[in-house]
Amino acid sequence: MTLDQLLALNEDDALIYIRGMLHGDKFNMSGYNNDDTPGTCVAHNMHILLKFAHLGIFDAHDFLYLDFYKGTGTLFYGADRDLCSTEDAFGGLGTKDIILEILKLCKSGPNRRRVD
Repeated sequence: MTLDQLLALNEDDALIYIRGMLHGDKFNMSGYNNDDTPGTCVAHNMHILLKFAHLGIFDAHDFLYLDFYKGTGTLFYGADRDLCSTEDAFGGLGTKDIILEILKLCKSGPNRRRVD
């Protein structure tokens, strides 16, 4: 499935597809590491985002980082050193809903990656 095909689906069907890709994984929305090892929270959340790389989640922006603090997510993204954020835009949303919103955002950005 391509990003265009996914976003052409109705929202319920798009969320079903995303849920299937997640295989039960969820974002760590606490913002805290699971153990004493620094970076485990970020690595876990990035692993989930990478499951959607084939849809172009990273193609529209040079920088894409999702951060959580006590259940509220902020997406930092940018191109050409212009940093944007969706501060507090993901409060109250689940993992699949957040991913759908990120995919919509990526669709609205320019396709910046080379195609071989």
